[in-house]
Amino acid sequence: MQKSELVTKMEQGYAEFVAYLRALTPEQHSVLTDAVGWTIKDHVMHAATWEDSVWALLTRQSRAEVIDVDPALIEAWDVEGINAAVQARTHGLPFAEVMRRFATIHQRLMAQMAISTEAEINAPLVDYLPEVGEHYRNEPIYLYIAGNTYEHYEEHRPWLDAIAHLNQV
Repeated sequence: MQKSELVTKMEQGYAEFVAYLRALTPEQHSVLTDAVGWTIKDHVMHAATWEDSVWALLTRQSRAEVIDVDPALIEAWDVEGINAAVQARTHGLPFAEVMRRFATIHQRLMAQMAISTEAEINAPLVDYLPEVGEHYRNEPIYLYIAGNTYEHYEEHRPWLDAIAHLNQV
């Protein structure tokens, strides 16, 4: 994938997601919940955290340290455990703080994308995560980037819509 195409999709996806979130009422983003008790702001902090994992990966930082979870969760690739830990730690944050953190994380990732090369974003995931499972070893890193940025926002939209409209998912 061309870096310019990826960056455009990341920026457009972020802008659309933030516009959607800003159109919601305080009750919609902070009071109403889905069937497992997550608010819209929990979903936003979840998306921001996974986006931060992309920055950690690209800069070869400890993902456990950057997203503030037990390294054993990362090593085991315990996605549900990671998600639960993040939600438990950040659930009480006000919506404004969640949005501030999300913006900071996004800006930092986009600054990293500006200096990343086309070869880097097309490199196999194993170049960044030697411990990655066999199934994902040769997938290009841009799939990890997309899946934890604009595609991730889109994945959560049906759940957010359901919460905002009092439907349980």
